[in-house]
Amino acid sequence: SQAAVAHLKAQQQATNYDCYKTEKGFLDKVFDNQLNFLIEKSFAEYEAMMYQQALKFCWFEMDSLRKQYQDMVGSMENMHPDCIKRFIEVQSIILSPVCPHYSEFLWRMVKELDYEVSAVKTFGHVAKTTWPKVSAPFDKVLARKYEVLQSDMRGFRLGKEQVMAEKTKKNKEFAGKITGAVAY
Repeated sequence: SQAAVAHLKAQQQATNYDCYKTEKGFLDKVFDNQLNFLIEKSFAEYEAMMYQQALKFCWFEMDSLRKQYQDMVGSMENMHPDCIKRFIEVQSIILSPVCPHYSEFLWRMVKELDYEVSAVKTFGHVAKTTWPKVSAPFDKVLARKYEVLQSDMRGFRLGKEQVMAEKTKKNKEFAGKITGAVAY
């Protein structure tokens, strides 16, 4: 998360704070949708006093979501700045009951970025912040589209590995690589 904050700051400065004006793509919307799902799941687990399960959703699942998103878009540079910022804010708030010091550290870092953009102080303590609101209801159709995309990508990777293994088996000196594919 610290690397994400540093990258976000560099992106803001490089684009003269215009990076927030770009439209969100499919993967950005999927990321937001999954983040909304994790907000709701974390809240439900905290309410039921199931702190181990809450930690699962607010740390492990969220970190896994961020890594998947970064892998899907290719690099941290391709991640939408609004998505990065919202992720850090949400994670610092949701993680604060079980990890207050680290959450406060992240909260301060992201709020300093807000100050650079808007010149309005929004600091305060993460513990005094309200629970994050979902930006939209969980969209099951969008989640299913993403599952299909992941399944197709896995199929492409396995197909590539199979073709490479067959070519290497036939020609021991084969050192080529597959540069394209046709999908029907």
